Amino acid sequence: MRRPLASSKDRAIFITAISVLFTLGSSYWYAGRASFQPARSHTAFLHGVVSSIKQLPPLARWDTVWYFLIAQSGYTQSGKHGISTPGFFPGYPMIIRLISTLTSIDLFTSAIVAAVLGYLLSQYLLYAFLKENGSTREEACRSVVALACFPTAFLLQSGYSESWFLAFSLGAFLQIRRHSYGLAAICALLAGITRPHATILALALLCEGYHQFKAIKRRLAWVPGLSTLLGLGGFQLYLTLVTHDRLAYFHSKQAGGWNSSLTHVVAEFPERFKNAFALILVNPWGLSVFLEYIVAAGILASGISLWRRKKIPESLLLLGCVALSYAG
Repeated sequence: MRRPLASSKDRAIFITAISVLFTLGSSYWYAGRASFQPARSHTAFLHGVVSSIKQLPPLARWDTVWYFLIAQSGYTQSGKHGISTPGFFPGYPMIIRLISTLTSIDLFTSAIVAAVLGYLLSQYLLYAFLKENGSTREEACRSVVALACFPTAFLLQSGYSESWFLAFSLGAFLQIRRHSYGLAAICALLAGITRPHATILALALLCEGYHQFKAIKRRLAWVPGLSTLLGLGGFQLYLTLVTHDRLAYFHSKQAGGWNSSLTHVVAEFPERFKNAFALILVNPWGLSVFLEYIVAAGILASGISLWRRKKIPESLLLLGCVALSYAG
């Protein structure tokens, strides 16, 4: 008799389903027990957008508010919100607005639903990409389980754009390897309007395009990488037209204190690591910072391993995105 969850495929489906049901269930419960009320007092939360944190789904926190404001009224806000919103890309807010329009649910809950859909799509595309590139079904399913169980995987179901950027990136790589350059270009273009990490994706896709052009003389192999740059450039052009500031994105990051430099991060590393280690016994936050560096070391080792196995585009994407994230 076959045991339940005996195969990697069964475990992958089960773990993914449980995590998604938990996220959607908690979001539905919050949506039913509290209605969204704009902030009107000094006790406001989330940069003065709501008056009570209890009004929002548990995974709609921090930067979710900026995606909410963009989905609500674009980049036309005034004051503090008008300064901050240009620091966030429009791809994910467009999906939030579409889901809210189609389902009539509030924008914060729509943000969670959108993230969950992006997470499910990215899981499927990860499985398909690995199968297309020589992995067995067992290995591909194990990778899906590993992604679902990764310590920070909850961010893929939170009100952030990571799940859709991952889905668009995987879609672009999957289609360019299939020589479906039109679909790859569409995925790359959408990634370009979703996160700034698309700059790294563009380099990785251009590297893949170079390899394909050199090996099989496919001139269209350059198109996906160029489409990513088109998405990035189109967003910057739109911000220029709306805000009359050619560097609106960078000024927004500077005003919000979100920008840094990789050399600054590297210089601070020994002191931050020492402080995090000292805090472990007295503060759970110290443990989270400590684990952050352990995870980063694991990702660095994976990137180096991919490079040594001649998986240059994948290695570029992995290492580049981590470096860009730490640089702010």
